[in-house]
Amino acid sequence: MFALRIISIVCCLWSAAIANDQACLECHADPDLKRGSLPKKGTPVMADAALMSVFVDKALIDGSVHEGVACVECHTGVTTDHGEHLPPARCASCHEEEEAEYTTGLHGMARQAGVADAPTCGDCHGSHQILAAADPRSLVNPQRQPATCAACHADLEFIKRRPVSLGSPLHGYEQSTHFKALKEGKGGAAPLRLP
Repeated sequence: MFALRIISIVCCLWSAAIANDQACLECHADPDLKRGSLPKKGTPVMADAALMSVFVDKALIDGSVHEGVACVECHTGVTTDHGEHLPPARCASCHEEEEAEYTTGLHGMARQAGVADAPTCGDCHGSHQILAAADPRSLVNPQRQPATCAACHADLEFIKRRPVSLGSPLHGYEQSTHFKALKEGKGGAAPLRLP
């Protein structure tokens, strides 16, 4: 009887998560939905191309490491009738060790110091299509890390604005023995690590 109660509770929680996801996707499955274009009291507003998209492609989540995780598990405290400015997803809720590593690294310390464009988890890992690092399509796969990091670190204006200038670490890494070994598929090659 106890096992039946536990199963009932789990099923209720699981079905509530699915219902929440369906409620989220009632709006967020619309590819034209942009922040600032959310309908007010049932009146549709035309999406402005300059506004940030808040579209969520369920197929991308279904193929990610977060498949089966409910929207509200990452986007805590959010209800279906929410405003436009929401708190960011709290990755540390599940990824405590990674959060500790981030906060003690250069990116995390920059964020804590108030550097607005210091990257967060989503900037490097992606937002909804987060793949395991071993997956060659992952933004943090060692083969793709230089391109992911180059999104900021290859921009000379960005580098000049930073309190700690590293020059162009990506160019140096791509010329290194480590990266060349990695490209050749040799084990033990050191991946690029920019905390």
